[in-house]
Amino acid sequence: SVFFIAGPLTLFISFALSFWLAGKALAPMSELRRSTDAITAEHLDQRLPNPNPTDELGQLTQTINAMIERLDRSFLEIRRFTADASHELRTPLTALRAEVEVAIGKTLSPENSRQLLGGILEELVRMSRLTDQLLTLSRRDAGVEHMVLAPVAVNSVIAGVVEALRPLAESRQIRLHLEGEGVATIQIQGDEGRLRQVFINLLDNALKYTPSEGKVVVRIEKQGQTVIVVVEDSGIGIPPEHLPRVFDRFYRVDKARSREEGGTGLGLSIAESIVKAHGGTIKLQSTVGQGTVCCVILPGNGESNAGPL
Repeated sequence: SVFFIAGPLTLFISFALSFWLAGKALAPMSELRRSTDAITAEHLDQRLPNPNPTDELGQLTQTINAMIERLDRSFLEIRRFTADASHELRTPLTALRAEVEVAIGKTLSPENSRQLLGGILEELVRMSRLTDQLLTLSRRDAGVEHMVLAPVAVNSVIAGVVEALRPLAESRQIRLHLEGEGVATIQIQGDEGRLRQVFINLLDNALKYTPSEGKVVVRIEKQGQTVIVVVEDSGIGIPPEHLPRVFDRFYRVDKARSREEGGTGLGLSIAESIVKAHGGTIKLQSTVGQGTVCCVILPGNGESNAGPL
């Protein structure tokens, strides 16, 4: 009889003890699940508690916290990008609305009408440039834009960009000089259209912030299989506190002047993303009152036999 009583009792105690131990062991997992469920898109600043970071569960918690941190940064970038883009689009839209209201509310002379239409066209061009840049960045962020890679003669691309912008330099009385014409044609594997966009952005920036009687020099160099393109100007320079952020989207050192010049604060960001997509780097050094030096370093693809430019 003792056996019939002790056996079930022992079994019951063993089952209860096992259930209690299992609950004790799974309690941290349940707490982790509840804490994870509480973290939403609006509360990505929260992190999961991790009392034992050395065990398997603690390592899993560290991995989840790292993932949440990356999501938090991504959401912040998206919110900032959306806010900045909305702000940038609002400015030309407001100007367009004001000018159209003037055109509707007044009887204008032919001369005033031409001036008004010229202002409307200028704002439309600004909006078109901004939307093109936003589309470029959004496609690159989404990973849906693929570059067409082919052998590109860097010398020819840069020479073409310099000649295209020479009239702008002359109109501003800035000396624009290209060094390296005698270097044998340097080829890289890249997207010619995107690389042209990089050098147009850099050279346009240099001309924009260089005063009359100043100079802008573009140099092409080759070190081993590395191609180096330097854009150096004698412009107003960039204060050191702004240098770490010049490649940020929508960032302007001189907001009033940039907007007056039609800048969007996206040119350097786009240039950096294109250079990185080619496996290269872009660096910028500047001294206030003396000028700025921008250096683009690209992996080379050997030297052709096409001879000098």
